[in-house]
Amino acid sequence: MGIVYYANYFKFIERARSEAIREVGIDQYNLKLEHGIFFVVSKLKAKFVQAAKFNDLLFTETDLLYIKSASIGLEQRIFRNKTLIFTAEIKLACINQAGKPVKLPSEVRRNLLSI
Repeated sequence: MGIVYYANYFKFIERARSEAIREVGIDQYNLKLEHGIFFVVSKLKAKFVQAAKFNDLLFTETDLLYIKSASIGLEQRIFRNKTLIFTAEIKLACINQAGKPVKLPSEVRRNLLSI
C-alpha cells in the first residue's frame, strides 16, 4: 500500500528513546551489568496523526515528562519535515532481574534530567 506499517512507529520511537538515553550518558547494557536493573515500557499511549509513506525522511524528538522513584515518563514525537505525524507518551519502569520495581540510582536520575 506504500504506507508504513503501524508497528514500525513503535520501533522508531524505541530506537530514538534508546539513543536519547545513551546521549545523556546512560549505557543501558552497563546499567544491567553493574546494577542489575533495566528499563521496560510499562505504559504507552499513542496517537497516529498522519501516515508515513515508504521512503519518507522522518525524525523524532524525545522529551522528559517526569522522573519518579522507579519510573520515568517521556513524550516522543515523529515528524515528516515539520509535520507531526505521530505522538506517544511512554512510562518506563526501572526493574531488577526478578521483574520487581527498583529505585533509580541517583546518577541515572541526574543524567535523565538532561533529556
